[in-house]
Amino acid sequence: MTPLTDQFGNTIAYLHKKMVIDHTCTTVLGLIVGNCLFGNRAEPVGKFFNNTIRDIQGCILSKLSTEFYKAPVNEAELMAGTWRILMQIKNHVCTWIPEMNTWSANSLLEVLGVEHPFAISA
Repeated sequence: MTPLTDQFGNTIAYLHKKMVIDHTCTTVLGLIVGNCLFGNRAEPVGKFFNNTIRDIQGCILSKLSTEFYKAPVNEAELMAGTWRILMQIKNHVCTWIPEMNTWSANSLLEVLGVEHPFAISA
């Protein structure tokens, strides 16, 4: 899995098989379908392109680290979390967004709808 970092280089989540998972590698926080990012809402909350996750305005939420992190995961548990997100999607139209060079005022975890955002030391 690949760490997702904030503007300070802190790992805030991991990308594993198109799933955005938490620091414990047990909870699916979001899902990338195509290049559209979905979280705890019924519609897209961002896009993933050029190794960067962006909000719907095009501001940067997270960047993909160049490092790889290996941790044991429960694939069945992660799949259940993935299906939870997939089943709530009502609007899957992902509009074009501009590629801005500025960081979003909101964090990736906030945009995904995570209630208690935190960062992990890199």
